[in-house]
Amino acid sequence: MSEATMNPTELINHLLESADNLEKAAQLLEYLLSDDCRLNSDGTITLFGQRKLVDRVRGLSVTVRPNEHPPPHFHVIGNGLDASFSIVDCTHIAGKISSNEKCIILYWYEKKRPLLIAIWNSTRPTNCPVGPISETHA
Repeated sequence: MSEATMNPTELINHLLESADNLEKAAQLLEYLLSDDCRLNSDGTITLFGQRKLVDRVRGLSVTVRPNEHPPPHFHVIGNGLDASFSIVDCTHIAGKISSNEKCIILYWYEKKRPLLIAIWNSTRPTNCPVGPISETHA
């Protein structure tokens, strides 16, 4: 089986097995610890790829992803939190989150909204089902 036909879990396992020195193994670990990978509870790996980091706040990563489903949204991940919010108005879309965490994210959102919109718009591929956000709609 070639690397091109492997699923993400098979690919990562293959790369780990073929890492023949500590430097290659460390680079792979760094990639696995990045925002582009997630180890699922069933032991499989999800590769997000091209996730665009908007900000890091106290151990949390705020990201947007290309080829997303509507509505335009951002993700907040880390410290046991994995939630998504509308870029238009910061409505909580998915994920378990406390009311205090929601308030903090809303505070952050009010300061960083223009940056979120700019990054969302800059990451829209031509075939994305959700296009850019105009300031008049946001």
